[in-house]
Amino acid sequence: MKLLSFASPLSKSPDVQISSSPSKRIGVLLQKCGIKTVAVGFLTLAIVRILQNLENLDTQQLNSNSTIKTLQNNNLSLADDGDGYWMYSDEYPPPYTYSQQVCEDTYLNRGDCVKAAKYCPSDLMNWVYVKAGKPYPRLNATGFLHKMKNKRIMFLGCSLMRQQILALMWTLGYDSIAWNETEPEDEECTTRRRCFTDEKHNITFCHQFMGTISTKVYYEGNYTLDHSLRGRGDSSCLLEDSNIAVISSFDLVFVQSVAWWTNLGTHLDSPTSPKEWVDKLLPMVYYDAMKELLTKISGQTETVFVLGQIGVDCKEKTLPEPFSIDRIPPDHGWDSAPKLWDTSLHLLLEERLNIKVVDARKPLMQSVHSHPASGFVQPDTNDCLHFCMNSASVNLYLDIYWNEVIPQLWVN
Repeated sequence: MKLLSFASPLSKSPDVQISSSPSKRIGVLLQKCGIKTVAVGFLTLAIVRILQNLENLDTQQLNSNSTIKTLQNNNLSLADDGDGYWMYSDEYPPPYTYSQQVCEDTYLNRGDCVKAAKYCPSDLMNWVYVKAGKPYPRLNATGFLHKMKNKRIMFLGCSLMRQQILALMWTLGYDSIAWNETEPEDEECTTRRRCFTDEKHNITFCHQFMGTISTKVYYEGNYTLDHSLRGRGDSSCLLEDSNIAVISSFDLVFVQSVAWWTNLGTHLDSPTSPKEWVDKLLPMVYYDAMKELLTKISGQTETVFVLGQIGVDCKEKTLPEPFSIDRIPPDHGWDSAPKLWDTSLHLLLEERLNIKVVDARKPLMQSVHSHPASGFVQPDTNDCLHFCMNSASVNLYLDIYWNEVIPQLWVN
């Protein structure tokens, strides 16, 4: 297998094809820069060694060592232990062959199909995540269908969860889906649920939208934080007993909730609820809301809390690159995500909830090349949050679930 390492400050030139080895590609780039042939070999060797060191460089501590180690001893699954990185390979088979027609026949949001066709390169499925020197094992479709037979699975969260369940459908081979939609009884509550049942294996797959939720109104001096004023994106009705009962009726629930929280201060900004004050209270509001939700459902069903991607600086990026929290842009409040990640980890540790935690942040945040707004040519989209649906990045979530979570379920 011929693999090309990514972790470098070098960007892919539009007129240079990806070569089967890093040394060849670097050599071509040096020649194009006018370096004499006699010096190319020495410089190439030096650069390759530097890049190999960079690949294994843990550039940023995500959370306190004590918190991570404690959770590791309990329920935390790390998809990247510091030695993981993305490589390009045109020989390693992708999890599925992306089809625009299949996307049109299965989508949950047509925008995913439009962006993939309009903005995303066709070779994004050729990137392979490598851990401990080997390609990270892919989700086994046959094994998954066997393991999950007669089960009901919910992906609870925003559009990032929507993309995951769609990628799962394609990985399992579904090419046409009629989603069954259920709107909430409360018209002011944003939490539509869409489901599909595989009759042959009797497996039900559902995506339930969850934006932000709140348990109460917060007061401090002359300030008031009334989450219900948010309007669109308020999914607080999920905490009602009837909705908790529906969620808990599933055999397995994946929960991912950060992206809609980071910009809450902007949505509630007013003289009595200024953005700066809301931003200060955000970790507390998030803690209270997640505690209420996770406490209610984790005691009744298998629950997995997912730490995944937030928006990145993806403009003019055509290769993955090492991840650093310091480089998370402030757009849409994305730079507040680390506080919420820390909050959720401390919540799970302090409350000792029976929840499996999957931390996939490092490998997914490295994938700056896989967003609709990535690339040298500035497209008319600013989407540096969602992944291209024709990229291997989305599927890494599924691979992690398959390797780190699902084998441990229902072992008896």
